Amino acid sequence: MIPMVDLSGGTRPTHFCPVEPDLLIFVRWNRTYAVKVWPNAPRSEFRSRSVRTFDWDKRFTMEHRADGYNGPRRILAMTEFTITGDELWDRMERAVEKVNDRLRRTVRILEASKLPYAVIGGHAVRAWVAQVDEAAQRTTRDVDILVRPADLPALIDVMTAAGFFHRLTAGRDMFVEHPDASARDAVHVLLCGRVERDGDPNPDVEPVARANDFRTVPLETLVAMKLNAFCDKDRMHLRDMISLGMVDEAWLTRFPERLSSRLKQLLDDPEG
Repeated sequence: MIPMVDLSGGTRPTHFCPVEPDLLIFVRWNRTYAVKVWPNAPRSEFRSRSVRTFDWDKRFTMEHRADGYNGPRRILAMTEFTITGDELWDRMERAVEKVNDRLRRTVRILEASKLPYAVIGGHAVRAWVAQVDEAAQRTTRDVDILVRPADLPALIDVMTAAGFFHRLTAGRDMFVEHPDASARDAVHVLLCGRVERDGDPNPDVEPVARANDFRTVPLETLVAMKLNAFCDKDRMHLRDMISLGMVDEAWLTRFPERLSSRLKQLLDDPEG
């Protein structure tokens, strides 16, 4: 029996299958579900528009987005693998390679342009963690770049000249490699001095920590940024650094009270 969850509270599915009108594909928080609409809804109840082709297990193709159905629905969580064997291994490896290639391509562009920048976020954590324990590195899908606001126009020029496409989504600048690419497959731009999530302003790109062929921020700056954001992934990164002895009790005096109290929370309970 497939577990079912009532989603009648207004959440809408994202795709429906033209050959099976009752079957919809719902993607939320990076999990994919197959959705059955009940009672059977006529296709006329959907206001559809074409979107990028999306293959589902090579059995049929989603070509529309379902935006109009507001009736009761149930969601069927995926309970088995539909992609296995070499194809699954290829997908898993390709996902990591694509992100690393995107980071390297971006860094080469920025190094050639001489624009001040810093790699931040998960890749900055990886670079610092790799200094201590190669096996402790975590993969990340994000490529985050910090630049000064005054350099944003020049950044857009050099990135688009190199083949990236500039996109402004929810007030955030990003670069994608294809016009229809997802924001998950983007280079995200953070601006120095901008306040993120009601926290402290982003730091400047200077001082810089040089990792031979790319620039990042000093470890103390990175830790402060992670304490400032303090989302799940930020706490995870901080716990990794604590477990490796990169951050300890002596660091509490380096930050203002708001950030210091967050760090103490993680030091007191490193397992979460």
